Amino acid sequence: MGIKRPSRLAVLAGPVFCVSALLVGASGTVTEATADAAATSSTITIATQADINNFDPSTEQLNVFESIKPLLFSNVVKFGPSLNIEPDLASSWTVSPNATVFTFTVRSGATFQNGDPVTAAAVAGSLQHSEHATSVFAPDLLRVKTWQVIGTNTLKVTLKAPYAAFLSALADISIEAPGTYTTARSKPVGSGPYEFVSWTPNKQLVLKAWSGYWGPKPATQNLIFEPIPDPQVALADLDAGSVQAIVSVPATDVHAVNKSRASVVVARSSDQLALFEFHSVGVLANVKVKQALAYALNKPAVQAIAYGGQGQIVWNPIPPSSWAYSNITGYPYNLAKAKALLAAAGESNLTLTVIVPAGYPEGTQTADVWQQELRQIGVKLNVDVEQISVWLDQYVKENYQITWNVFDVKGDPDSFYSIIMDAHLASDYHNPTMLSEQAQALATSNEKARAAIYNKMDNTVVDQLPVLPIQTEPIYSVVKKGLQGWTLNPLGWPTLATVSAG
Repeated sequence: MGIKRPSRLAVLAGPVFCVSALLVGASGTVTEATADAAATSSTITIATQADINNFDPSTEQLNVFESIKPLLFSNVVKFGPSLNIEPDLASSWTVSPNATVFTFTVRSGATFQNGDPVTAAAVAGSLQHSEHATSVFAPDLLRVKTWQVIGTNTLKVTLKAPYAAFLSALADISIEAPGTYTTARSKPVGSGPYEFVSWTPNKQLVLKAWSGYWGPKPATQNLIFEPIPDPQVALADLDAGSVQAIVSVPATDVHAVNKSRASVVVARSSDQLALFEFHSVGVLANVKVKQALAYALNKPAVQAIAYGGQGQIVWNPIPPSSWAYSNITGYPYNLAKAKALLAAAGESNLTLTVIVPAGYPEGTQTADVWQQELRQIGVKLNVDVEQISVWLDQYVKENYQITWNVFDVKGDPDSFYSIIMDAHLASDYHNPTMLSEQAQALATSNEKARAAIYNKMDNTVVDQLPVLPIQTEPIYSVVKKGLQGWTLNPLGWPTLATVSAG
């Protein structure tokens, strides 16, 4: 799928919520094994809230792919359980003091699933492929000045300018086998622990353990993914035994979990940020109008209705778990202030539309709460729930006034600004100062100095509202008792290569 601007990324995560009475604990891991085994030791079937669009890791934008991608592919480096950077295809690396030269040692003995060896040249070729214009990773990779392959196993990457977030960017980019780029959309070939078997769109994806994987062997022979958008159907299937795990279940449906047969897994923390994005043109170019809309958003009601009282209400975009987080006060629910700001802006009888992707009930519920509150101050908010492919097209083309979204702040705090804000800065929201501050933050590896700069940027976001953060999304999965090794990181991605039926 062509992308109008590679810097714009659809960043939907799954709806993952909590009912505290069902929590396994704070470890984020299910360890209990019972006689009621979740499946045979050879196959586990997993329900996802949606299907993917394709298997090309350089273009697929839906976050449902994030749990599948590391099964098929390896990266240069990868995110650890707390989003720390860990070795993957690179067994070690060095970084120059000014964060411009990154030298990687590619591990010996690794091969792709078609039998080709993983070499420094193959890694460089795949990264250069992802640099092309339609890749969602192009903005990060276009920072590279030179790719230098030294022998079989050394890759030296020199950047055009300092970029402190480069390792975090590489942790999100999968390495594809040479010669498979044009067929990756339907037949992926990587070097991960599982290999592709078959895919019937909107029905079933089948993967099997790859015997040639260079790392720890997978715990289960076959993984089957079935898109089941209706959480009640997914829970019924889990209770009946046709699926053994559900990646996410809305809070409104968790009461249906059969606690004698299933458990809820909780992540230690959440880096999933629910937000509204404004297309700041026309009436929405007026900051007073957006501030009025912010005062009319009843976040405590949203938290109670859409998230079962869980998650953390926030105003700034960098989540509380980040080393760059700062607690900023925003716009507490106040309809009187909202109405006064609209009057000061000279606006009355406004009609606006927010688009929400289907399959994300928390987004629809959030928009519904906002709609009811805005009605009281004379603003009509149309809530347009769209099929995800339609929503994605509207989002990428910026054909919306307001959209609900949920974004994973991936490890480095720059991920929010480079993915969400850069697109707005290049289009509807013009702020040269923020661009300058972003460059400063990326030019130093000192976290304290970087955090101070991101604090300034966060304050600007809260003041001018190019986007309106809502809250962090609590992250939970539901699994059949007896299933072992299911863990969740702060982005809600289960580590499926370690899952077994017990």
